[in-house]
Amino acid sequence: MTQKLARFLRSELMGRWQVGPSQVAAIDVTRESIVHFLQDTFGLSARRAAAETDEFLRTFEEKLNRAAGLAFDQAPAANTKSFKPISAA
Repeated sequence: MTQKLARFLRSELMGRWQVGPSQVAAIDVTRESIVHFLQDTFGLSARRAAAETDEFLRTFEEKLNRAAGLAFDQAPAANTKSFKPISAA
């Protein structure tokens, strides 16, 4: 994971769980690290922390995919005359 992406993930963590930068600075942005963070910070059980982490990471991945799709859609096409849309089946 790039440093830029890791910063974005930590920012999303701060927004999701209303914690400060100093609290998320030690997270190494792995699933296990986030699970331990939730257990230590909020006293969640391992099972609940894992479920919360999985939901957070799923939502985070969806945001990244939407952003990547938006960026691609906004990029100018090199040759739009040869573009042929895929017809619906």
